[in-house]
Amino acid sequence: REQIRAVYDSGYDEWILWHPGSNYSEAALATADGVEPRLARPEEEPVHRGPRVLGVPVQ
Repeated sequence: REQIRAVYDSGYDEWILWHPGSNYSEAALATADGVEPRLARPEEEPVHRGPRVLGVPVQ
């Protein structure tokens, strides 16, 4: 949580979690008021086969 807050405090609005041996639950990513985020599931992700920059489709 402190690392996530530091990202926001530095003016960024995006971050990623990555560790090959970890599993993160939605509850672990809840906001300070306890609201769990809505995370995209593989079946919910739009199909885009073109190029992407920082995960955003570009033309």
